Amino acid sequence: MSDDQFKGDNPYTTPLPNPGYQPGPMSMGSGGAYLRQMKPLCICMIIQGSLEILLGIGYIAMGFVMPNMIMNQQGGGGPAIPAEQQQMMQMMFGLIYGVGGGVAIVAGIVRIFAGVRGLYLKSYALGITSHFLGMLNVVTCYCIPTSLGLCIWGNIVYFNPEVKHAFKLVADGHDPADVEARMASGNYPG
Repeated sequence: MSDDQFKGDNPYTTPLPNPGYQPGPMSMGSGGAYLRQMKPLCICMIIQGSLEILLGIGYIAMGFVMPNMIMNQQGGGGPAIPAEQQQMMQMMFGLIYGVGGGVAIVAGIVRIFAGVRGLYLKSYALGITSHFLGMLNVVTCYCIPTSLGLCIWGNIVYFNPEVKHAFKLVADGHDPADVEARMASGNYPG
């Protein structure tokens, strides 16, 4: 910028507008950078969903195995656990691990489905929903760090106007590959 673009002697003033600048019909300026992140994001969603399903299966199995392991360790010489406490412990372990495992499995299935649909720029709302649904994995205390990172990254990408416009174009009948190619070149359709 030249010095004559500033008003007066104050160096902190806003520069005068450039008279030669004319924004296009959809001036986003990233040249498809956010849209190019959709494929890696969706692949990460599919991987995260698969791991969440495995975790959920493991949690449900632990709901059945943990009470028996505790009962087997008890036989070492301490007093026996009364039968009603054993039943209560089995019910509590089954409930806690069952709910955690069920949440992880549901979140994993939704995330995989949203990731596959997102690869083809379909199901915009499902993609956003899967990020927040994945945050319910806080009950498992296991997948939350990666789920949190994926939620932040996914929402930054999904809430970008360029990506939202690409989903809309595909919903209107445009070919996903054509939309990606044209947005990468700066020629925004529609």
